[in-house]
Amino acid sequence: MVHGVWALTGRPPPQTANNLSLICAGITVGLTAWATMRAQLSEALAPYRLAVLTLTLGALVTHRGFLVWSSSGLETALFVTLVTGWSVAAAREARGPVIGALAAAIALTRPDGYLFVAATVALLSLRALRGEGLRALVLGLAPLAVVVAHVLWRRLTYGAWLPNTFAAKVGAAWPEAGLPYLAWFVLEYALWSWPLALIAALRRWRPGPGVLAVGLTLLGQLAYYTLKVGGDHFEFRVFTHLAPLVALTTPLLFDRAGLRPAWTLALSALAWALALPLPWAEHRVAQGQTTMVAVRAGPKLAEALPGPLRPLGVAWDGLRDQLAPQLIGLRHREHQLFGELQLRLTPGLDASRPATMGGDVVVVRRVEGGFRLDPSADARPLLAAAPVMDVGTVGVIGWAMPSMIVLDSLGLNDPVIAHFGLHVTPRRMAHERRPPPGYAECFQGNVTLGVAVEDSATGAILDVKSYAQGYRERLDLAAAGLPLPPGWEGKPGLRVRAVALVLEREAPLTEAELARCAAWRPDGSGPAP
Repeated sequence: MVHGVWALTGRPPPQTANNLSLICAGITVGLTAWATMRAQLSEALAPYRLAVLTLTLGALVTHRGFLVWSSSGLETALFVTLVTGWSVAAAREARGPVIGALAAAIALTRPDGYLFVAATVALLSLRALRGEGLRALVLGLAPLAVVVAHVLWRRLTYGAWLPNTFAAKVGAAWPEAGLPYLAWFVLEYALWSWPLALIAALRRWRPGPGVLAVGLTLLGQLAYYTLKVGGDHFEFRVFTHLAPLVALTTPLLFDRAGLRPAWTLALSALAWALALPLPWAEHRVAQGQTTMVAVRAGPKLAEALPGPLRPLGVAWDGLRDQLAPQLIGLRHREHQLFGELQLRLTPGLDASRPATMGGDVVVVRRVEGGFRLDPSADARPLLAAAPVMDVGTVGVIGWAMPSMIVLDSLGLNDPVIAHFGLHVTPRRMAHERRPPPGYAECFQGNVTLGVAVEDSATGAILDVKSYAQGYRERLDLAAAGLPLPPGWEGKPGLRVRAVALVLEREAPLTEAELARCAAWRPDGSGPAP
């Protein structure tokens, strides 16, 4: 999607991804409104449809998680839109090709979309047996051919049935992490009210096959992330698609339970109100955090809540403190600061001029007994000789330095590390893989990031340092620029800018050597001969 927009408009993904996410969110809101206006209401509640619509959309557009992922990850925003569309279509017994096309799109967006494909096959097969016939079944399942083709292409191209990120992120079943993650989600958004509404509705209402297919599929996806994966590294990302569906169905369930319109509207409003205090209190507290040290210490929500809500804050704090060390459910503010930090610390890699003339690269010479910084040297020959950087966060660096060979030490973009890497303990969500012995060393990584201290008046470089321990974590992103590194603090007339340090290799890394390293044996024991 972003590649197509880039080709059509000339605007690169960093400039368009959030816009596309917002468009997806707008479509989700529109789908939710359309489904509300078309929903079957009791005769008593039907005159109050606009009130139901107001409550439904109000609950959705004030749902902090939905808003976070409306501008913080195109994949999630697209997944939410497609799941909402599929759920509405399946529940309303829409035409088979519509349900099939939406299921195919979900599967192409995320691998848990295969659950929706399986549910579509089951639902349309049941409908065929009940009278729609074979032709309707074939037409409904036809869009799923693209999913089969995509899976076969991945297998033939990469030798794997599932995406590389699955191998990098998902290990042994982890319910001891997933259950607290689910409990945290339920607590934060007061979702305990929804099962109560469902139980009350089921006493008088029997859902049809489409509704059952939707419910069982969503339950299966929730169980998979809870019991197998252990939650998610990001703040409730994998459950965000539930926001529009919960907002849509809450008043409908109260209506199915046979409640009077006044009670249906009042209880729906109460469910909406209960979902607001915790997420928005956390948001308010988090906005005051401007360093990674502060954000990782975490907001103490109990201290920010009024007396009656403090027990909920205590429970919230306890779940966060339990999961954060395992890198589970890290909040939006932490990732926001981390992204800004990466942007600030990553140079543009201007190698056309030496660092002493404003370039971004400092050459590190090999000399007898060690190394010597040479900021006045021309770095272009070194950058033309297969520069390699070994990092654990590829995104910003990979985009800002497109000519760099970036080795993803966590394996998200590296099949050898993902499939054959070492597991670190204790477990940490999506951060468990490490390169097998000798793999990273084979590439002879020779690039790291650092800072150059300059005279503000003349631009002369006075010092170049790699990042000292704690420098990044304590960098206050509310202040402009970069702080002076240790040894230079408090000295006037100085400024700091990010640079790349490129080590001069003993011998150039050839194309053949790079290919040999990339062709690591499947068992991870060493490079191909």
